[in-house]
Amino acid sequence: MTPVTAAQTVADPWAAYAQEAARRRELARRAQETSGVRDELVATLAVAADAYLVRRERPAGVTVIAGYPWFADWGRDSMIALTGLTLLTGRHAEARDLLGTFLASLRRGLTPNNFHDDGGGAGFNTVDGALWLAVALERYVSVTGDLSFARSSLPALRELLDWHLRGTDHGIRADDRDGLLLAGEAGVQLTWMDVKIEGWVVTPRHGKPVEVQGLWLAALGAEARLSDALGERPQYVGALARARESFPAFWQGGAYADALAADGTPDRSVRPNVALALALPDTPTTPAQVDRVIREVEAQLLTPVGVHTLSPLDARYRGNYGGAQVQRDAAYHQGTVWPWPLTAFVELLLSRGEVRRARAALAGLTGHVWEAGIGHVSEVFAGDSLRPGGCPFQAWSTAELLRAHVLVSLAEARAARPAPATVPAGPLPLSTQNLT
Repeated sequence: MTPVTAAQTVADPWAAYAQEAARRRELARRAQETSGVRDELVATLAVAADAYLVRRERPAGVTVIAGYPWFADWGRDSMIALTGLTLLTGRHAEARDLLGTFLASLRRGLTPNNFHDDGGGAGFNTVDGALWLAVALERYVSVTGDLSFARSSLPALRELLDWHLRGTDHGIRADDRDGLLLAGEAGVQLTWMDVKIEGWVVTPRHGKPVEVQGLWLAALGAEARLSDALGERPQYVGALARARESFPAFWQGGAYADALAADGTPDRSVRPNVALALALPDTPTTPAQVDRVIREVEAQLLTPVGVHTLSPLDARYRGNYGGAQVQRDAAYHQGTVWPWPLTAFVELLLSRGEVRRARAALAGLTGHVWEAGIGHVSEVFAGDSLRPGGCPFQAWSTAELLRAHVLVSLAEARAARPAPATVPAGPLPLSTQNLT
């Protein structure tokens, strides 16, 4: 794989230095202009974003290196990172090409979880990757107004949804009883909590994971909104309505479940996945329920640099991310802190008008930009010590901090202005919390 912006051979090293410095200044300027936030953090993260955007040869197209030095390109990571890496930085051509890479690689409605390092194929063990692709596609069209790409991509999106409705690999299918999305088979890891140690899937989450339902609703909603924009008839209105009606089953005993088994048994693990679901545009919830989730995250998951993947009050919690690989992998989603889901929590705070609390939630991670992979954001942090771990340069961590910072900065700017009769949305419609 090669950088999107390939280096040019020059005879004079000082000329090469000046050329690269000018290129980076332009990356920063474009991101500040596009995002509407003209500060040092946007400039720093925009330059960092450039490192993750690369071109692959088989299949050809733009893709995202998930993290340096350990990872190649992963579908889920690429789609989550797309907003921050490309839309907020003004790199719309790369965004379109990146979406094209994964739309062209769909198989039975699933996007590659990862491409094989030798270019000879891909793994498709992901339930959420294709759904994040739908979210990223709608965000791209919303930001760019590129209806031509929307029109050419809509058939692939509809085929993706068709496969999910009738059933595809790994037990992924819409449940005939309630329209929610079922997924899971023995020995396969499918959600972003996807560690497998030999035959042991550490956090299988088979059944109906809560964030997968939020993504399922968002993918169905994306088809409806893109169809409307193109003057076409949406084809999944009934499926969307039915799944929305069924989502309240996750609210049990005054709190949301992290997942429901196929028989409806709730998994009451306290993890950040509920925040991911509620931050998506079509997930039905109420202000009181959002407030309950905010309190739970603050009480059990929130740290200065991200959120625990499992509450420290849980007996399965592992606070040490260290030691041999098997030890690290066992802790990976059992209490280790991840930065990227923090943005969903920030979105929930902003949906409730809590701008100062949203800024405070980002303070530690903003400082971390100068701690490990300088100018970037690490993959994870140890649950107890908050020591950086994993890749010191992680695409979705860097991209989602940029998105969160821009969302909060725009909210701060709106709060500082006298309120007009109707408050306009920010320049980039990248947070569409739906309270009903």
